[in-house]
Amino acid sequence: TQTSDGGFIFAGQIFFKPNVITIVKVNRAFEIEFFMELHPEGGTCFPQKVIETKDAYYIGLWLGYGPFDKDFQYSVVKTDLEGNELWHKFYGTEDNYEVLFNMKSFKEGEITMLGNMGLFTSITTIDTSGTIIKNINMVAEQEGNIYDIDTLDNGDYIYICSKYKDFNNYITSLRVYRVNSEGELIWKKVINDDVLNAFIYRMHRNTNGTYTIIGQEDGVGRSLCITSDGDILWQHLYYLPFSPLPIEYYSSLLGMTALPSGNIIACGYFRNLDDPTTQEQGWLVKMDTN
Repeated sequence: TQTSDGGFIFAGQIFFKPNVITIVKVNRAFEIEFFMELHPEGGTCFPQKVIETKDAYYIGLWLGYGPFDKDFQYSVVKTDLEGNELWHKFYGTEDNYEVLFNMKSFKEGEITMLGNMGLFTSITTIDTSGTIIKNINMVAEQEGNIYDIDTLDNGDYIYICSKYKDFNNYITSLRVYRVNSEGELIWKKVINDDVLNAFIYRMHRNTNGTYTIIGQEDGVGRSLCITSDGDILWQHLYYLPFSPLPIEYYSSLLGMTALPSGNIIACGYFRNLDDPTTQEQGWLVKMDTN
């Protein structure tokens, strides 16, 4: 996440320290300002997002909880602006499968978390002390991959996800939902109902109120644009410029940011499926508003 001073803050995990969160702050020249290791108890940590407020950083993660990481928990770690831990708290139960996928701050003093709690899609909002001030659980149709969310001025939520139609053969369905502030369904848009290994990871609200969404589908990059009323304006698939070739490449777009011009830069990766020892390579795609 870019910080207010023009630098960046990262949260992650060291491979040989699975129960530890790392948080790294760099300045705009990518010189390290601090590197901290945090130790929330409970199991293997999977940091998903770090965000900055005026006086703190919040790290959202899900982690294995209990012996042998059998159970999972939402967790939030709060630090000061030097990376020193102020508190960490857990949300959910100890006997359910709960995975946090994203965390955003739509309103000062509030942090909103998005993920799965058992068979429910959950939107949970906490205050700066970690106390829950709102929790919505919606029947999730077993999507299991709830990656991004946005709010509208009237309090409605729009979120993106994928549903496994055939788990063993990696057949999925891409979904966009709009619900009201109480979680009641307004509309659901199903995009390509039976697709090989398709996911949509991030969405960006454009200046005209539409949403650009990126991800992957059948081993290539995918994008689409949708209105807040559920109308799809356009869809695209992005192939690597040197594919198809005798070598089969697998690619995906995982994140994006908007430029002042209105164009979008998306980032992701590609790899050679014919050689499992090949490392993943970085991939950038620049797209216009269409």
